Amino acid sequence: MRLTLLISTIVAIALSQNVFAGNGLIQGKIERVAIIGNTAFGGQVEGNMEIKIKAGFTLPAGVQCNTNYITTKKIDDPNRSMLTMLLQAHESQKDVQLWITDDSTHTAFSGKCSLIGVILLPL
Repeated sequence: MRLTLLISTIVAIALSQNVFAGNGLIQGKIERVAIIGNTAFGGQVEGNMEIKIKAGFTLPAGVQCNTNYITTKKIDDPNRSMLTMLLQAHESQKDVQLWITDDSTHTAFSGKCSLIGVILLPL
């Protein structure tokens, strides 16, 4: 009985590994930053932020999403501090490091990662 329970538990843990969200750092230049307006389109929600990375990016290990765009829920940047840093990076053409996730609780648009942190790099 205990062996069956142990084996069942191990199998359940092994099979559930692919449902855990992936997080990671990417680096690049911002091509465009947009805030979705009051007319949602294509499944986007008003107030969400979409970021286009110049020439796309390479996915960190364990992260699965589109490699050109990052879409972030407004609730994940309520005071718009990440937006401010992204706009500064775009204007100055500085590289940024972006902490991204494919965690469904942060996903603003299916198939796209979400931004959870920004680091503005020096020139």
